[in-house]
Amino acid sequence: MKRQDYIDAVCDHDELGIKPPVSDEAEYDEGSDLWNLWFEFKNEFTGEEDIIPVHFETKEDADEAIQEINESRFFQEQRKSA
Repeated sequence: MKRQDYIDAVCDHDELGIKPPVSDEAEYDEGSDLWNLWFEFKNEFTGEEDIIPVHFETKEDADEAIQEINESRFFQEQRKSA
């Protein structure tokens, strides 16, 4: 997945891994000509919570990111229940 390292480093996690984006669909930003997915963010130092965008060049890249996050969470859930 493109942007995997950034998403993994910045976005919030739970027991199943990276939390999915807050919306199932990417938003197109005409000003930047990029597609955005919004993720939960928790500042480890201050405890502040926020929602931040992760930018993708194409809708397909954003959709792929959603799919890979959901698949990873599914496999983690299957491991936990086995």
